[in-house]
Amino acid sequence: MTMLPKLTWTPWPAGLTHDRWASAAKSLRRRGRVVLLHGADMPRDQCAAWCQSVREAGLIAGISVDIHDVATFLPEVAAWGPLLLVLQLGRGDRPQLTEALASLARDRCPTLRWTTLGVPRCWLGGATADLELQDHAWPDDLRCTSCAERGQCPGPVGEPPVLPRPVAVSNQFDVVLGEHGELALEIAGERCRGAILGATDSAVMAQALDRGQLYLDRSDVARIDDFSEQIQLLLPDGAGVWRPAAGQPFDREEAALRQVIAGLRGLVVDVGAGPVRYLGQLRSALQSGQLRYLAVEPDPQHLARSQTALPEGQFVRGVGEFLPLPDACADAVLWLRSWNHLGDPHRAVAEALRVARPGATLLIVDNVAFGLARRPEQLQRAHAIAVAETPFEHFRNDCATEALQVVRQVAGNGVEVVQIQDVELGTSNQWLLQLRVTPPGRILE
Repeated sequence: MTMLPKLTWTPWPAGLTHDRWASAAKSLRRRGRVVLLHGADMPRDQCAAWCQSVREAGLIAGISVDIHDVATFLPEVAAWGPLLLVLQLGRGDRPQLTEALASLARDRCPTLRWTTLGVPRCWLGGATADLELQDHAWPDDLRCTSCAERGQCPGPVGEPPVLPRPVAVSNQFDVVLGEHGELALEIAGERCRGAILGATDSAVMAQALDRGQLYLDRSDVARIDDFSEQIQLLLPDGAGVWRPAAGQPFDREEAALRQVIAGLRGLVVDVGAGPVRYLGQLRSALQSGQLRYLAVEPDPQHLARSQTALPEGQFVRGVGEFLPLPDACADAVLWLRSWNHLGDPHRAVAEALRVARPGATLLIVDNVAFGLARRPEQLQRAHAIAVAETPFEHFRNDCATEALQVVRQVAGNGVEVVQIQDVELGTSNQWLLQLRVTPPGRILE
């Protein structure tokens, strides 16, 4: 995810009088984009005027709010104009943080943004603040010193100071083509061997091969960006030799997905939308007024590009664990290749069920792990890409059956399966799970 620049901040100067305000604001502006932070104890009838004066001075108005007061505070801020809400936590307040983030996702007005001070990212449960404030306080805690977020995280507050974070995993391993190796392959009528390079654990590789998920890289690019054109499915014959399969590997799965998307109507919420695909299926229904499209995506660059590509839609920075929507408003919730990117899929399902109407569609599409057979020069070209540009983004490699288990754990009989297309020998590594939210009181057999 692309992070926004951190902003500096300063508290509202105690005893600042009106005649000193202009010079104080001028001094603060020299520091760049500065958040001027006021406590929530400001008289409510003064808040709107204070926010306006801060904005006119070229600064960002911020109000510090105790985590327990967020739900009651939100209805008041709509009339105050653009505002940054800074959540403050005390010792033992982490359960209230989850409740506050849920309130923010559901009830905040369009001009409100939020962030935290002195709160470790691992407390946020997958939520993404709208921006970050510089916070130099770093309590000495050995459990934070080895964290990957060190230097980017405000540090721990309260007890316990840190929480387990999901560990990103690879969803792909390489098979380098040559004269030696574990796999027998026949490419363009010639026999060769393939040596497996263990970029992921052996159990994942074995499962991928059992499912027939081995592909040939047919491209001359370092980074594959069009799976349907640049790779070809390989299948084992009875003698254990892997040979190219006929046809495009993703045609059947993509056709089924397009058919479902083309039939969607009402408010469609696309969770982890990334670069929006299937524009043809969405645009005609959008333009006719039969469909409203809301993309929820943590990466602001993806949001900007997608908004340009689909100006008829709405685009909001956020995550699936905290959807910025009221209860029972959505006619469909989609996770199109974003399910395995969720930090907490159980909470994401609970959020989807909260915002979905009875009868709404839940559509989950993603990919299992796969192997990619490459010539040495192709592999060298791919490995020349900096690791920072190709981070592991999957937190799991669930298949459709495993995703259904998670949904059932949260929803019980509150959903029914419309269709499930799992990965098996002869299919691509893309799976589809379509569910319907059942009306209250309906009993499924």
